[in-house]
Amino acid sequence: MGIEKDFDNEFKNNESLGEFYTPLQISKNLREVTASALGSNFEKEFVIWDCCCGRFALTKELQTDDYSNAYCSTIRAVDIRKSRSEKGIKFTYDFLNDDCEKLIDTAEFMFGEYKMPESLLAEFNNPNGKPILFYINPPYANHSIAGVNSESRGSGFSSNMIQDAMNGLGNAKTQLLAQFLYRIMLMKQLYSNKKIYISIIMPDKYLYLRSYRDFRSKFFKEFKFIAGNRFPATEFSGLSNEFCISNLVFSPVENGDITTEFVLKHYKTVDNVFKYQYDKLVYNYDNKETDYNDYIKYLGFCDNTELAPLMMNSGSNLLTNNNIYWDKDSIGCIFNYGTNVGSCVSKLGAVSFPFSQGSNISITKSNIRDLLLHYSIKSVSLALLRGSDFNNDEFLMPDINSRAYKILKDNAILVSLFANNSHFIGCEFNGHRYYNKFLHSKELYESLKDIKVSSEDASDVEKTFDSIDWFVSDALKTDFESGSIPKTGVDFYNSLESNFRLAFSSRKEFYKLRPEYQSKFFDLGWYQVKFIMKELYPLEYKENRRLYREYIKDLLDLIYEAGFLRRLEC
Repeated sequence: MGIEKDFDNEFKNNESLGEFYTPLQISKNLREVTASALGSNFEKEFVIWDCCCGRFALTKELQTDDYSNAYCSTIRAVDIRKSRSEKGIKFTYDFLNDDCEKLIDTAEFMFGEYKMPESLLAEFNNPNGKPILFYINPPYANHSIAGVNSESRGSGFSSNMIQDAMNGLGNAKTQLLAQFLYRIMLMKQLYSNKKIYISIIMPDKYLYLRSYRDFRSKFFKEFKFIAGNRFPATEFSGLSNEFCISNLVFSPVENGDITTEFVLKHYKTVDNVFKYQYDKLVYNYDNKETDYNDYIKYLGFCDNTELAPLMMNSGSNLLTNNNIYWDKDSIGCIFNYGTNVGSCVSKLGAVSFPFSQGSNISITKSNIRDLLLHYSIKSVSLALLRGSDFNNDEFLMPDINSRAYKILKDNAILVSLFANNSHFIGCEFNGHRYYNKFLHSKELYESLKDIKVSSEDASDVEKTFDSIDWFVSDALKTDFESGSIPKTGVDFYNSLESNFRLAFSSRKEFYKLRPEYQSKFFDLGWYQVKFIMKELYPLEYKENRRLYREYIKDLLDLIYEAGFLRRLEC
């Protein structure tokens, strides 16, 4: 019993190596999408190699009684020992090292012994042989956190021959899955049988993330996408919901344009049934001359800089700044170090002072609408994540001459001032007073002067009011005069007066509860007001956010119309 128990433990999911064994519904779905692309009899017409077979979950779902052309290999000898009853030609094989010297150094290609079975090697060497299908679920980890090469090397070993050969491929070089695909690509290039196909379970981020652009430029010269389904990563035990995984089928190609668009069928488990939901367009901007994020940085470029007076950390705490510079004319800044919708959850903000983790772009009076436009469309796009499957669509360079772009630009300030991840504040730090430069209405604040924290507060209120630059208030008034702000935006704006009156009347009470928000000052912005509302007037705050959501919902279609994002047209 003790031996059997150890044996079972050895055979479990090995997440430290990036190994997540395939759920039944995913194995079945891979077979379905493969049959739709290659024909219902592909098991008989192809030589099939699962080169990371694990528990044989994929080959179990093949619909054939003849496994004489099905090869199953894995790096872990225990997987082979445990699965003696499974069908197919089984062997232990380190796909990222064994026989790889012959692929990397072509002078060695025709010489020496192979660890690959002779019958399988013969299929690769036969130009007139059957097509070969790699039918795989490779490990997902990267070599900075996992080793994968063999049981004898252990988890601390973090390199292999394929990784060493992937020079110039950036982040993909460290990814085990990309290494598997790279070796398959080398095999297609060097063996006589060019009819190499791939059916693979893989995160769909390899199709679109900028960090895999160089890898795609090589891979899609050899293979083209022909079919695919995708599903939330949570269909796998132990994975988070921060990305989607796909069952993809690729066919060989000798030449042609490199595709940048992929239509996938989205599936997920609903009421214990794994079923189709909708078609999803996945895309990248590999062929675009202008990088959208580089364009944003260009808008905020400055050559007249100074040390910013303060900085803010991820907890919105004020800190002494010793190393972050911004434009001498800065009134605030945005930080943005993500390129897609999903990254906006934690990598996007508009603040009075630079963000301590970098990627800050200075907001000035001359660029405020341009920069807040790009901040606001990313902030609005977060609505795409509510109640839906994870969205990692890449932002694209828009049509800056379009009607939709102009309307969004006229809405940028209003959206930005009241977004949940905006942090425009008035504050005091180390004896220095910093006034809020992003107040939305001079007229409203004029009417709030009589609401004081104490009887001694009157002179400070007047001093603050006179010290504020009401540039943003004037700019917002111009936006309303343009007629571009929809009725939902007007309704939201009109509701703000009652919210601010409630908050200002409760500053003293809230300041005692939460002094870190510095709510005793007169130049409170939305960031400070919202915390008063959340703490003391939760129902009113909830209604405020409802009105704001209705407003930004009316802007979502314009984001697609302007070309910031793409989707399938109905």
